[in-house]
Amino acid sequence: MHVIRCKGFSFCSKDVGLFGKQERPWREHSPKPIRTGGLDGLDPTSREAREKAYADAEENLPALEELTRKAAEKVGGEALMRPEVADPYAKAKNRKQRKQIQMRRKREGKADPDPREIGKRIKRRARVEEKKADYSGDYSRVVDLIGTTITLTPDKDMADAVKAIRKNLPEGASIARVKFLLDPDKGGYWDVKVSVRFKNGGIGEIIVADANLIEAKFKRGGHDLYDFQREIYPLTEKDASAKELYEALTAIEFAIYSHNTERAKEYQATWDSAKASASASLPAFTSNAPMKLA
Repeated sequence: MHVIRCKGFSFCSKDVGLFGKQERPWREHSPKPIRTGGLDGLDPTSREAREKAYADAEENLPALEELTRKAAEKVGGEALMRPEVADPYAKAKNRKQRKQIQMRRKREGKADPDPREIGKRIKRRARVEEKKADYSGDYSRVVDLIGTTITLTPDKDMADAVKAIRKNLPEGASIARVKFLLDPDKGGYWDVKVSVRFKNGGIGEIIVADANLIEAKFKRGGHDLYDFQREIYPLTEKDASAKELYEALTAIEFAIYSHNTERAKEYQATWDSAKASASASLPAFTSNAPMKLA
């Protein structure tokens, strides 16, 4: 059982009275954008607005990463930066190898990164296109084109990290929003997301989270589960096999984030069974992709 420390309070993960239960981000979205200014009057649903947002994000990235390092140092946490977008064909020595990689990626349902993204610590345009569909096509509501993470051990207070972020803001920057993503009564993933608005109007996101949960997210399969769930959830209302898959994934997720790896592996059989009976309407990559419960 996790103990969450925030705003000076400590409470068990089963106690949802402080902040209330939060749904998954693809189920419920912020009703309005938190970005103000900086788009030069562009239609926020246009590609021009998207590219302006990317230009602002690249300009703000060094300041966001420096802010994250300073705040993490103040509270005794660890600052984590996003990995650079990799070139999937970097290891191809000839056209034949490149074609083989291309065919494998196609079978796995993976889209190639935009050449403008390779080598940069920025959210890929393909993912932004998926996210903006949840926001009525409004690019200004996608607030994590750039992002960093501060991890804390259980003895640290998340409120101290948020205060450290506020105290070390660069000139012209402000806190646009502090968002709590919690599903504690099921033992799932939770964090605090701090949206920083920079002088040019662009937004960057700093995630403050328990170090153990971040390890579970990236080393024990948590983020893989998130990807699967995000694809399957829209189909659950009309497809019984999709609902069965989603429930199996949810059970595995809660086991992983409660540090119960053995229980997660037991749920693997449930996942395999549900996947085998899945209808053809499910995303192709979901039926083919392996689970990673390291």
